[in-house]
Amino acid sequence: MVLKMGKVVAKVRILPKDMDQFEDLKKDMEGKVSAMEEQPLAFGMKSLVVIFRMEDEGGAQDKLEEELGRHPLISSFEILEVGRI
Repeated sequence: MVLKMGKVVAKVRILPKDMDQFEDLKKDMEGKVSAMEEQPLAFGMKSLVVIFRMEDEGGAQDKLEEELGRHPLISSFEILEVGRI
């Protein structure tokens, strides 16, 4: 019997390095995420809340965190939720 791995979704809040590049960050995330929403912060700043889908395999979340940490337009990010679907 072969067990098939499922999918995992991660909801992530992303803060841009520069608000002038917010639209560039949104465009870059299109096609990489399942859903995306802008959320206001304070003083005209916004964050991007995105949903990533990935295979339920060891290290998938670590790989996602590494990619987000290296992204040139991202200042910081926070994993808000992770769950299986």
